[in-house]
Amino acid sequence: MDTCGHPSRFEWTVGLTDVGKAAAGDVTEVQRLSDEEREDASETADDGDDTVEHRYVLRPGFEVRINLPLDLSSVEAGRLAEFLRTLPFSG
Repeated sequence: MDTCGHPSRFEWTVGLTDVGKAAAGDVTEVQRLSDEEREDASETADDGDDTVEHRYVLRPGFEVRINLPLDLSSVEAGRLAEFLRTLPFSG
C-alpha cells in the first residue's frame, strides 16, 4: 500500500537502499533481489501496516534498521533525534 491507502503500482526488483545509494552516486550497479527477497518485500508492503522500515548505513558493515509510522511528524522525528543524542558513546 502507498501512503494514500492504495496498492502500489511498483514491483521492486532491487533493494530500496541500493536505489538510494545509486541516486547519491555511491554505487554504479545495484543488485537484483532474489525471488525470496522480493516475496518478503511484497508481504511487508501488503500487510496493511502503517509503518515503513528505514535502513541507514552507519558505517561500513553496520546497517541500522528502524520501523517508523508512515505519517511521522517533524516533531516526532525531532524527539527521536534527541533520544539518539542521549545514547552513551566512547571517544
